[in-house]
Amino acid sequence: MASSFPYTHYACPCTSLTASPPSLSTLNPAVHPTDDAEEDGRTFNPHSARANYALYPLDQLLYCDECDGIRCPKCVSEEVVNWYCPSCLFEVPSSAVRGDGNRCARNCYQCPECTASLAVTAVSNAPASQSDEGDGGKYLKPDAGSKGEERYLLQCLYCDWSTLDLDLVFHRPTKMTEQLAKHRKARIANATANANAAAASDSPHLQHESGFQKLQAFYQEQLTESSDAHGSGGGYGSSPYGSPANIQRIISLYGGLSADALKKSREKAQPMREARSADEGLNTYPPSISATPDEDPDKAILARLRDLSWDETASPAQRLTHPLNTPARFKSHLWPIATRLRTRKGKRCKTCRQFVSRPDREVSRLKYKIRMPASQHIPRLLFRPLYPPTLPSAIGPGAVLAGKPDFRLKVEDLQPAPPLAQGITQQYVLTVKNPIFEPVKINLATRPLLREKSEVASRFSVPPSRSGLPGTCGMRR
Repeated sequence: MASSFPYTHYACPCTSLTASPPSLSTLNPAVHPTDDAEEDGRTFNPHSARANYALYPLDQLLYCDECDGIRCPKCVSEEVVNWYCPSCLFEVPSSAVRGDGNRCARNCYQCPECTASLAVTAVSNAPASQSDEGDGGKYLKPDAGSKGEERYLLQCLYCDWSTLDLDLVFHRPTKMTEQLAKHRKARIANATANANAAAASDSPHLQHESGFQKLQAFYQEQLTESSDAHGSGGGYGSSPYGSPANIQRIISLYGGLSADALKKSREKAQPMREARSADEGLNTYPPSISATPDEDPDKAILARLRDLSWDETASPAQRLTHPLNTPARFKSHLWPIATRLRTRKGKRCKTCRQFVSRPDREVSRLKYKIRMPASQHIPRLLFRPLYPPTLPSAIGPGAVLAGKPDFRLKVEDLQPAPPLAQGITQQYVLTVKNPIFEPVKINLATRPLLREKSEVASRFSVPPSRSGLPGTCGMRR
């Protein structure tokens, strides 16, 4: 969101390299003498092409009390504090994230059509004569006196999508991830069994998790073969130096390389080959679930596309939300999406590695344990237009002044600042707010000539005191 004119932005000290390089005419000090600011090499040029990436509002800057300077997003390094689910607010350990992925493993799911949260709804089996619905009364809300077996489904409260579109009903309201995995494995097994032999041999389908495990085992075997071919043999026993890397490091430090080892080291490493079969993790397009045993899967998809409308096909955004929905072509093939985990990140100063911002580990708390904004240490500069008792009713060289009071009782009565125009003098008020208890001295610099390059380096200083606050701090404008 753009700031309203006039506004004030601050330059971080790390942007000192954005100053334009000196030209050949400025290298001769006798012809063009330079002042201390230019000799320092830290003069900030607001007209530089990189100035837009170096100026920030004061509310977006942090402060490091160890380095005694402001810190912009380029001066800090982010560090993940914890992982949590935004739906159930359950904190997930980092080990579980590395093993199970960045999805919630509980009952938190999102609608594949509108990405809204899905709710677990109870249904029961009712006789078909009690309903004239399209499903024949198979799934209805239980009556007050009915004692049928309760079943559960995931339903979207926004677009009314439910797992009934996939013909999925759960027997328990918990462990939805495990039940969905069982249903999907059963669907894949049935689709592979119904496919003909040619299609099954040309396009075998692997589940996402099992395919990843097979690929991992295949490449692990390739790495082992490559290390055996260029390593120093096996059978190292229980020695603490039994690793081939440790032995190679010791030989290179003390004993050098033998003739055989030197010859092997000069040999060009053979590149690892890619997976070629389903056993090695090769994944191709899966067979169509809706195809019959005697029907080609591609022809079944084309025939269904002729009968359905465009709105019933899955969009690219819906297919790319999760790897399980990537091969889906229709909305009826979209599966529920597990809620993606969120992170809370702390920010460290890159110079001294101190935390300048660190949120609380408790997911339900929004407070920060460490938070050092620059607005509590740096003077705030505010520019506001000075509304005189009379304002020009028309902007132009011959503008006529119309009487308008300076005081406004309501916010709606405030008039926006008139745009800057040639020949019209406008006045602005500069307000400086000191957030600390020590007196602050501020120096303002302006360019002496209109045609001269606007390169200024304003500074403010805090005199030393017994409170232990820093003595001097720099600010660029």
